[in-house]
Amino acid sequence: MQLGKFENKDVTFSLDANFDLDKWERHISTEAVKLTLQDAKKYLQNELRLRFLQQRGPDGKPWAKLSPITIKLKGGKQTILDWSSGLRRSFKYSMYATELVITTAKTFARLLQKGATYKTTPKQSYWLWTNVFNRVGHPFSPRQIHIPARPFFGFSKGNTAYIGDLLKKHILDSERIGT
Repeated sequence: MQLGKFENKDVTFSLDANFDLDKWERHISTEAVKLTLQDAKKYLQNELRLRFLQQRGPDGKPWAKLSPITIKLKGGKQTILDWSSGLRRSFKYSMYATELVITTAKTFARLLQKGATYKTTPKQSYWLWTNVFNRVGHPFSPRQIHIPARPFFGFSKGNTAYIGDLLKKHILDSERIGT
């Protein structure tokens, strides 16, 4: 199982999670692999949906609270990582012979997953003060922006154990029917 980052300096970025069954391939039937990956896909789709609803990471820890400025900008809404549901709906699930690959191509996904602190340029500071901070009643110009990490992507130990149990179930089922 891998959690990787792929970045193209031009534009694109995607987070990629891969549950790979290659090392098991010679021990189990093709049908058992296919059924395991189909069940894992359904399970992981539900897990990602629950993470957004419960506002928790793969480890079960709650995401960092929104800043008062962000809450004001969102019109009082306090839902985290769900401004337009674009990120939540952007996950793509691709099944190959022995692996399930889950990706998102949203450019801001890595920023939200890992968090960031960066210094603003004078032009950015002026824009933020004029369009954001001054609008919500902050009398200062921001020189540094901090976005806390809110991990939504990846596998917990429970996820890995559950998918392992699915694999065992499908291996046993395939042995019972003689494949």
